[in-house]
Amino acid sequence: MTDENKKTDKQIVKSELIELYDEFVYLNEVCCFLLDAGSVMRINDQLFDKRSVGGYRQCSEALKGRLADFKAKLKLTCVDDVVS
Repeated sequence: MTDENKKTDKQIVKSELIELYDEFVYLNEVCCFLLDAGSVMRINDQLFDKRSVGGYRQCSEALKGRLADFKAKLKLTCVDDVVS
């Protein structure tokens, strides 16, 4: 492998890591928001109305999907690095 190929490979890996990091930060923020929202409602003894429950559930399901995608992307990236 030439030095130019190594440099290109490192740039690709760096780009993939930055993308994964950005996705992780986003997912972390959404998780924190959902946890905080639930905690605030509980601490203040407020009940979720039907729309709040629906919105909370929708956000939770979307988050679960994004987390599954993130896990698969992370695994694929790790496997690609091992194979390379």
